[in-house]
Amino acid sequence: KISGIKIISNSETAGLGANSTKPEFYGQFKGKSINSPLKVVKGGNAKDNEIDAITGATITSNGVTDGVNEAVKFYASTLKGGENK
Repeated sequence: KISGIKIISNSETAGLGANSTKPEFYGQFKGKSINSPLKVVKGGNAKDNEIDAITGATITSNGVTDGVNEAVKFYASTLKGGENK
């Protein structure tokens, strides 16, 4: 499971993409399974492998989610179980 993510910096529009730094968005990742890629959905009804998009900032939502998916792939292929392939 994902233990959490942190947005270190951004140059997004205030009130839109900048909302990626708020716990309401990044907090959604905590506890998500790493067994299937996450995807962004609109409408506030995210399921197990889904993340609710930030209203007006779908590109940012997808970018953050893609980054998390890439980090999970790296973890699974390189770090999981202490292996270094």
